[in-house]
Amino acid sequence: MLDIGCGNGAFLHSYGRTKPGWMMTGLDLDARNKVLVESIPGVTHLHVGPIESLDKKFDLIVMIHALEHIPNPVEFLSKLLEKLNPIGRLLIQVPDLSASPFDLLIADHCSHFSAAALERVVGSAGYQVERLDTTCVAKEITLLTEPSVTQVSTGKLMSESSDDDARLVRRYIDWLHQVLRQGHQSSDPVGIFGTSISATWLASALGDRVHFFIDEDPNRIGRKHLGRPICSPTQATGEVNILMPMLPDVATVIAARLVPHRLRLVIAPALSPNF
Repeated sequence: MLDIGCGNGAFLHSYGRTKPGWMMTGLDLDARNKVLVESIPGVTHLHVGPIESLDKKFDLIVMIHALEHIPNPVEFLSKLLEKLNPIGRLLIQVPDLSASPFDLLIADHCSHFSAAALERVVGSAGYQVERLDTTCVAKEITLLTEPSVTQVSTGKLMSESSDDDARLVRRYIDWLHQVLRQGHQSSDPVGIFGTSISATWLASALGDRVHFFIDEDPNRIGRKHLGRPICSPTQATGEVNILMPMLPDVATVIAARLVPHRLRLVIAPALSPNF
């Protein structure tokens, strides 16, 4: 098994424990975790460098949160076929764009995938889908695929209708602009709920108007984020608007839980219906 973008070897460790007897290889861009990865039972070595320089074939290749970082996923997956045994499998897991508009804000994601888009990409690269699931991990697409038994026309697959994906992206961008406008229209100063990607994006856009963050994670409370204090809900004042940069259905559940704290929570606008 080959784990592309193996990081500190978390997946290699779990897989080796579940499937003892497998010979496993990690692949990453640098050797910072070399000692840690190569200490995992079953790992033969950590390969550092491009996939082309790895002279071996595999029964299973795994890409967990790796494909979205690759500039040309079709070209990369096509080359990956050379490293996969004829009856081998490729497992891919990527963020599900249809589950979160904020995925568009992640600067080092070269591609964003809906389930349909991911199917088109792997099909164009010469694979056929064995199983696709959007429920086994929340907000993720998990895809198990194998080499296609028939020749596929890349141009035909990639030209298939992607209007739904385009509409989804436009809808998300419009909504993100609404969230920004809501933040600018709120009275100064403001707080922001959370310290995630969405909260970081909104705080960066609003600048000095943001005075603090609110978080329920005890590991974050008391620290600073972007130079501003992270407070617990009990420490916040009810006199300052606290923006909630998250989908309204999620924000509504959190707001109901925080009613006893009497905070001035500002829930984001409703996401316009898909059309």
